[in-house]
Amino acid sequence: MNKKLSESFINQNEPIKKAVEMLERTEKKTLFVINDQEQFIGLVNDGDIRRALLNGISEENPIYRITNCSTITDVELAKARIKKTDARYIVVPLLDKERRVVDCTVVTQKTETPFITTPHKFNRVLVIGGAGYLGSILCRKLLKKGYKVRVLDCLLYGDEGIRELYPYSSFEFTYGDMRNLKTLVNSIADVDAVIHLAAIVGDPASALNPSETIQTNYLATRMVAEVCRFSHINRLIFASTCSVYGASKQDELLYETSPLNPVSLYAQMKIKSEEALLEMKNNSFKPVIFRMATLHGKSPRQRFDLAVNIMTMKALFDHKITVHGGTQYRAFCHVSDAADAYIKCLETPLDTIKDTIYNIASENLQILHVAKTIEHYIPDSSSEIVDIEDKRNYIVSGKNADTTFSLHHKFLIDDTVQSLIKDKEKFKDFENKKYSNIKYLSES
Repeated sequence: MNKKLSESFINQNEPIKKAVEMLERTEKKTLFVINDQEQFIGLVNDGDIRRALLNGISEENPIYRITNCSTITDVELAKARIKKTDARYIVVPLLDKERRVVDCTVVTQKTETPFITTPHKFNRVLVIGGAGYLGSILCRKLLKKGYKVRVLDCLLYGDEGIRELYPYSSFEFTYGDMRNLKTLVNSIADVDAVIHLAAIVGDPASALNPSETIQTNYLATRMVAEVCRFSHINRLIFASTCSVYGASKQDELLYETSPLNPVSLYAQMKIKSEEALLEMKNNSFKPVIFRMATLHGKSPRQRFDLAVNIMTMKALFDHKITVHGGTQYRAFCHVSDAADAYIKCLETPLDTIKDTIYNIASENLQILHVAKTIEHYIPDSSSEIVDIEDKRNYIVSGKNADTTFSLHHKFLIDDTVQSLIKDKEKFKDFENKKYSNIKYLSES
């Protein structure tokens, strides 16, 4: 047995589900099927497995049931086949006299390259809600790292966030509603991983139309997970929220296992979605749930209905910051750091991800402290405390995610305030409804 290729060898009697787990770990999407004497039987790739499972073959069946036993094992013959059939590439195992694999090469129309097993890097990623505040930054980062990106979005808030990406050959946009099953199934076809960001975001926006919120934030999420599991896409990252902790005890540090105490429909539907994903989890479908802190910072689809962003703009143009309560704590994370967390999760082998739920947060601050930070950078502004009850209060630990995914938070609230001050003239119309989910939904 060739030790260099050993991670891609599978015994013919192993179940198909074992092959699915093995393919998850490497970039090469092909396995060498061998018998008990380590002799080569044939090849099987992720496409073969996916088609078989979709056709109703049980994952408990042995892999030899779907193995391609007519594999070409001669390089010159492979070159001739490529010229004749216009195939993109052919994986060619090189065998000794006992039909054991001694090496392997990949023949393309122009070159021959070694078959090297490397850690899995997903080829095409579907970002549901990719035109949004977080999604528009995430898409740019994925493209920069060499991923192919497909976005499914109904463009509720327009396409400003992704418009400049349309010319990219590695970018694909599908206009549609994820609640439409046909649209969803077509969008998930032939992708390697799914990042699900789409939702009616925020407590006020979710309260406008409860029925719509239940459909979008819970039922659609359940359907996304079901389609992923049925399509044997085992890498799904779902954006939940730290709002699920709701009204927690003052000064208590909250971990992923801490009690939940939601105070809004938005948080309740996120909890329902989390529960649905946890119920579906099995050996071949391993979703990851990110409980997101309150985001801040600039984005191609800018928002000014988020605490740090809107307080900064109010200080700049109104010279006054209205603070509701002020003693309550919130967890915060810069939107760019949040996007990095999703990519780090994509690039972390599933067998090293021990938990399903992770808090994504870089700092915890009282709202009044945020206001005072802004005043420090904008001295001609002042805070006005309004005694309005806000039951939400939570201090969240993001240590588990930081450790598991090697996260390094580059930006804090101070960076966002300074950045918005620098671009002050660009956002003179910060009160325009296009920057606010609640305004847009209530006025449209």
